[in-house]
Amino acid sequence: MVEQKSRRRHRSPNGQTRPYRDGERWIAPETITFPDGSTRKIRGSGATQLKAQDNLRRRRQEVLEAYERDQEAREAHLFVNPATETWLTDVAPNGREHKTIEGYWHAYRVWIKPRFEGVRLQSLDYAALASLQREVLAVKSVSTWRQVRTLLNHVLKDAGRHGLIASNPMSLLPNTKGTKSSADYLSVEEVQAVIQAAREQGSELRWLLSLSTGMRQGECLGLRWQNVDLDGAQPQIRIREQIQRQTGKGLVLKTPKSQKSIRTIPLDPTLTRAFKEHRRRQLEARLLAGSMWQDTDHVFTTPIGTPVDAANDRKEWLRTLEKADVRRIKLHAARHTAATLMFANDTPIYTVRSVLGHSSISVTADVYGHVMSAAMGDAVGALARSLA
Repeated sequence: MVEQKSRRRHRSPNGQTRPYRDGERWIAPETITFPDGSTRKIRGSGATQLKAQDNLRRRRQEVLEAYERDQEAREAHLFVNPATETWLTDVAPNGREHKTIEGYWHAYRVWIKPRFEGVRLQSLDYAALASLQREVLAVKSVSTWRQVRTLLNHVLKDAGRHGLIASNPMSLLPNTKGTKSSADYLSVEEVQAVIQAAREQGSELRWLLSLSTGMRQGECLGLRWQNVDLDGAQPQIRIREQIQRQTGKGLVLKTPKSQKSIRTIPLDPTLTRAFKEHRRRQLEARLLAGSMWQDTDHVFTTPIGTPVDAANDRKEWLRTLEKADVRRIKLHAARHTAATLMFANDTPIYTVRSVLGHSSISVTADVYGHVMSAAMGDAVGALARSLA
């Protein structure tokens, strides 16, 4: 009973507890009621009552400022741009390729961020998305819009899971189908001219490898001597890595995206000879570089042994085309050329898929359907002539 009376003496008329002594120190307590109705008890202490109240005011300010920051953070998740940045930072890296995430960031900075500044997720409707679609497709390809659409779709689905929106307006927007163009490739005569020009420049292996095996650029530049067997019963190369430039990290070796891309490719006598000649040239370059040489074990290197950057590799490809007096064509066309020539030589589709490292035969058929159709047409024509 005595204790209850003592506690009452610490109460002010408004219900707040008055400052009181606790041993040799003063305690100034307070209960803060926030705008959302929640409460929190705080207190300040000091050698004197005034000091305790000063510390209480300081503590009250800290708590209120923290509350405001939390409210702003919660409020930010209700807007398109902060929600997109949060998804890109916290969710996207889980199980996605570095280049995929970089593509998403580019789509966000160029198309989403400037258009939806200050726009709430709940305000994002069919009309706003359809307008963005028209804006993108007016100047860019369907693939660019698909990247923007995919990113926004991920963000909106995530917002729906967290109860921030009732439905995903992206589901109302119909898919846009682009006109699929045939894969461009070089003719046999053009390939011969390119290889001859490359041989004169000392880069025969690089382009022979792309044009005959269809290896991707990253796979070629990431190839290391430890995965090259030139002296076995069947010379071969093992595709185990690819090189990639990553923002903030430089050139990075990584495993291929698809399990089917990890493969072994047998080498014919022409490629085997080219590998041996390339190794001889590299040893000469190593002696010339002396102490500046960096032993990275890469097959294709700079004059000091470091890996070749993809941008410089593409420039070398264009210089070789010019020297060969062959039309300018993207480096990826070398991969299409290899596949086209394999089909033209009646190579079974399963073998073509294995050499190219496609994830499935359906991918091979989808990309090179036009070549397969031509080959089948020739076969049917030959059969018809034999029966006539």
